Amino acid sequence: MSIAKPVMRGLYAKKIKIHLLGATLTSITAGLLWKTFYMDRRKREYDAYWKYYDAEIHERIMEENGLLQSCPQ
Repeated sequence: MSIAKPVMRGLYAKKIKIHLLGATLTSITAGLLWKTFYMDRRKREYDAYWKYYDAEIHERIMEENGLLQSCPQ
């Protein structure tokens, strides 16, 4: 009995394909997780902020505090 020869032809290309597939799947997964847990939450928070935001009230507050000196009172 003899020891089987190791497969050397095409080994590098085979490993590169496996690593590229792994890197692609990892980056897609990371992108989806980033969108789901960070961007969607941030978008919901912005929507909630702008839902109750009243620009006239904030303008009046800034005028009362003297921050809008160029606006007539």
